[in-house]
Amino acid sequence: METWLNSALGDYYYDARDKMILDDGKKYTYHFGPEDFYLYITAHTYKHYSEGGTGLRSLLDCYVYMKKFADSLDWEYISREAGKMNITEFERDFRNLAVTIFGDGESGNVSREMLGYITASGAYGHIDNEMEHITAGAFGGSRLRYLLARIFPPFSKLKYMNPHVYTHKYLYPVFVLRRLWRAATVSRKNVIARLRRIFSRRKGNSVERASRWASRADRKAGSSS
Repeated sequence: METWLNSALGDYYYDARDKMILDDGKKYTYHFGPEDFYLYITAHTYKHYSEGGTGLRSLLDCYVYMKKFADSLDWEYISREAGKMNITEFERDFRNLAVTIFGDGESGNVSREMLGYITASGAYGHIDNEMEHITAGAFGGSRLRYLLARIFPPFSKLKYMNPHVYTHKYLYPVFVLRRLWRAATVSRKNVIARLRRIFSRRKGNSVERASRWASRADRKAGSSS
């Protein structure tokens, strides 16, 4: 199961067994029903979107799912459960954008800011977006506080990151040492890239760049008509 750092998502999926269906003829294998599977992929997408961004591939995944299941889904249930995770607006806007871009949805329902942000995010998001969340106010706008939180996650986050350590708090020093070891070995390249972005400056954040991208697209569309 995905590691949720957002508390609303983490609480919702902390124990997902009540949302799962036992496979026919199986004792230990479960699956989500169509509505809950859609909610899970939407929550997973939101997790990436709200941290480092997410790319067009996620939009295409949403469109393919809508094309196959939209007419048979229980939308009242989906709306109610999305509200529990605080992703109601995101679910609606992301779905409308996917159907518009790849299908025949109404263009008036599209968030051009969301489209620009996704287009600038690569396949799985971009570290620039994550750094901008820091300067925009996350962690008090402090890069140092961000680094310390990465090295020494608060116990409230361990509930989702590592439930075993959350339950057995005496293992916390071992958990931190393991994170440092992985950062210096397995994840070294990624850590170096993050450190460079933390202490670098870039003109304009991703939302501003998205707005400029959308404006240029509108001007090109106007000149070609």
